[in-house]
Amino acid sequence: MVRPLLLIIFFSSSLLPLPPMPIFADFLVSLPGGTLIFMSVLLFGTLLRRLSFFAPWMDLPALALAAFAVGALLRLIRPSRASLTALFSGLVTVAFLVYLRFNAHPSDAYNPLTFGWPGMLTVFFCVLAGARIKP
Repeated sequence: MVRPLLLIIFFSSSLLPLPPMPIFADFLVSLPGGTLIFMSVLLFGTLLRRLSFFAPWMDLPALALAAFAVGALLRLIRPSRASLTALFSGLVTVAFLVYLRFNAHPSDAYNPLTFGWPGMLTVFFCVLAGARIKP
């Protein structure tokens, strides 16, 4: 009996103390966005290395562009909740970057710009900037 009641309270938008949409829904929507940022950075980095256009700083603009594009997509999809969803999307991407950074062996050649503090800050600022633009 308690379980259905909790679901009704959690997903109900008619109760006054609760926000119109729960924060957990923003987190669920942000999971594909954060994964898209992470996968696109790996894809573009691999593609640039294959084409011999690679410099150590080239992954950082790819990360910024991917984060900005995901933020802009979130602004188009969820205009009223774009900032919070973009923040969660940035958190998901940073969680991937931190996981790879902490589990990397010394022989792995991870780029410290992308998987370090500059990459993490770039994700947050660019995804929030993309979510703030006017469509």
